[in-house]
Amino acid sequence: MEMELEVISDCLRVLLEVMNAALIAPVASGGSASASQQQLHRSPSSSGSVALVAQQQLLRNLELLYALLHGQDVLGLLRTHPQFMDLVSNLQAIVDFFNRRFDDARATESGSDAAASLSSWSSVSKVQELVVTSAHYWRADRLRPFPELRFVYEEEQGAESFFVPYVWGLVILSTKGLCWDMRNAELLQSA
Repeated sequence: MEMELEVISDCLRVLLEVMNAALIAPVASGGSASASQQQLHRSPSSSGSVALVAQQQLLRNLELLYALLHGQDVLGLLRTHPQFMDLVSNLQAIVDFFNRRFDDARATESGSDAAASLSSWSSVSKVQELVVTSAHYWRADRLRPFPELRFVYEEEQGAESFFVPYVWGLVILSTKGLCWDMRNAELLQSA
């Protein structure tokens, strides 16, 4: 049971690291900001460049951001766990920013018809539209930077028994215009 919990928490940590990397521009490998990133942070005229990178990072991952906002209650459960605190703090900052933007938008609409306002907020497209608009005001300079993620592939013995048929299957699927004689494609059946 303890081993299972350790594996699950390791997987959850990797998932949170990937979410951070997808929503926040990573720092160059080595754990510290590169010279160009440090220069961008020092130069007052470059604050627009840093903000632009942060905006683009969020806008490239709208579905992930939307899912994070939709399931934000899970972050509250992970926030106090020592193994996840550092990773959850950035995600929580993003959620808090967009929640404030949603609250401001709701407050501006409060003067209009309440029923119409409520139904417009139940629309996914309305929420995503506000996310896109709000992302232009997002500033990531207060977030904790994390090093760029690196994953290593370790090939196991006999990996070709999986990869050769898999790659040939992809070749056949991506070249549907060609007539493959499946009776002679014995390599695909040897998995």
